[in-house]
Amino acid sequence: MLQSTQDMGQPFVDLLRSHKKPLLEQWFHRILATYPEDTAKFYGSKKDPFANPVGNTLHKEIDAIFDELLLEQSSDLLPSAVDAIVRVRAVQDYTASAAVSFFLLLKDVVRENVGQEALDNGLYLDLLAFEGRVDQLCLLAFDAYMQCREKIWSMKANEVQQRTKNLLRQANIVWTVPEDTPESGGGHP
Repeated sequence: MLQSTQDMGQPFVDLLRSHKKPLLEQWFHRILATYPEDTAKFYGSKKDPFANPVGNTLHKEIDAIFDELLLEQSSDLLPSAVDAIVRVRAVQDYTASAAVSFFLLLKDVVRENVGQEALDNGLYLDLLAFEGRVDQLCLLAFDAYMQCREKIWSMKANEVQQRTKNLLRQANIVWTVPEDTPESGGGHP
């Protein structure tokens, strides 16, 4: 859940809502730019959720994330929307920072599109509050990314362990690991 130390005023929220469609389109295209060119073309070209589940997920979830950022306090929908995007990027070949940094691109998009209008209307502190919420969003995304990566590594470790057990069984080698108990000293063979 996100909650800013400084709330955004309704005039700023209304300003962002009035520019929602172009803001989301620019943010989507900047996210696509983080992918290789052919992948970006594919993700950006098809709207069908079955033919292009990643592109569809990006479109749907950035819309939900944007709406959540405009709330005084985000709901349970925000973590699930973030997770849906980050889960895809966690299985792709990205570093942790590259996997989640695209959330920060929203700050640039907002500044470029409504930053001057916000300044002209005395909404500078609201713009800063919004950017703080985006920073919190990025931290939430980083946590989600790390949980996904931990799960992937755990699955890989279990697979290696299972393969090793199967190979030992095939070679008629019995290997057991004693339970970690105080009497046994928790030792391994």
